[in-house]
Amino acid sequence: PQLQSKPQPQLQSKPQPQLQPTPEVDQPSHLLARKVLHVLKHDLRKNFEMLWHHKGHRAVELAVMPQSRTENGARAFISDLTNPKVSEQLLVYAGTKPTITAEPGHVMVSVNLPESEWKPVLLNPQPTWGEHDFVRFPIQFGVNNRDKPLCLELGTAISAHCAIVGTTGSGKTSLTHALLINAMLSYSPDDLQFVIIDQQRVNHSLFFPSRWAFRGMDVAVTNEQIELTFFAIYQEMEMREDLFAAAQRESGEFIENIAQYRDYAKRHRKESLPRVLFLIEEKQKLGKEWNPQIEDLLATVRKFGIHLIICSQRSQREEYISATMKANLNTRIVLKVQTDADSRALLGDDRAFSLSKEGDLYFYSDGIIQRGLGLYCPSELKSKIVKSTRPEPEPTLHGLDGDLW
Repeated sequence: PQLQSKPQPQLQSKPQPQLQPTPEVDQPSHLLARKVLHVLKHDLRKNFEMLWHHKGHRAVELAVMPQSRTENGARAFISDLTNPKVSEQLLVYAGTKPTITAEPGHVMVSVNLPESEWKPVLLNPQPTWGEHDFVRFPIQFGVNNRDKPLCLELGTAISAHCAIVGTTGSGKTSLTHALLINAMLSYSPDDLQFVIIDQQRVNHSLFFPSRWAFRGMDVAVTNEQIELTFFAIYQEMEMREDLFAAAQRESGEFIENIAQYRDYAKRHRKESLPRVLFLIEEKQKLGKEWNPQIEDLLATVRKFGIHLIICSQRSQREEYISATMKANLNTRIVLKVQTDADSRALLGDDRAFSLSKEGDLYFYSDGIIQRGLGLYCPSELKSKIVKSTRPEPEPTLHGLDGDLW
């Protein structure tokens, strides 16, 4: 017999609220992207295929593929887009002047967002000690246009040292502060220490005294203090070289750099060695007299876990960053620079000269250039974090008359 199926009750669906379409005014980034595409396609009659677009913190990126996918076609397409008349037309119709760059497989059109839509990249104040790779030794300092972290990986050979170049008002000091604070949040004083030369002192005095201070040293300001700082670094190199040799004799292992020694110390329960960040602030004020010492350190200290970060407003003349220094500074953070020549000296073209806003930067590492935005740490949070890292004061004993015993 056939079973008669009972009719199922019809479920009454609740009326869904009508979603109002978001007006274009609320999406200036998408509106801006559409304007640029409209100008390129219809007003300038450029034939291309839209691959994807991404909204970053201060820019929208449009990846486009020219209709002619040959090398000559792509080169002609880029040449057309970088034509001054095209840039002027985009500036008039779309209200912006995009940056055109060629990347493998496509052409990138980067369009700055309106100021009202900017979003600073806030530093995460949560300590993450013990969660990082001590071989690569990454320290985040910003994000790229795809919101991916930009990190200094100072443990690798190509990124052992770094140059940070930017003119006054480019956000160089704020970026340096965020970099140091992020380093303190990422690594304990047993894993990282820093030493700073800053003849202005006011830029980094807030970090001292600190448990991360190399040998308890304060900011080096005078020539005598600077000379003592270089002496301490050379002394540390000799001490570490002796420790490497002693560890190699004891274990029979090949130990010639900081990563190998830290691994040896961990396995044999020996006291480890911290990496050292050696920050030279405002190199242009230091002059040429210290160039031989800096050039020598750049070439020799990498294996001992000592990493130089050289900050300067310019990069052209010898008193700023010499040619020998540039050869060993394969990682560069370039903010807004004073001249197009500074940009060409660091990046190979004048793209950094077109940066206009604080915190905008280009990151050069291992031959790859990325557009990015530096981390930002508000003053209140900065003070709170730095105060929490102060060393505890030593206990004092006072007599009845109040004199220190």
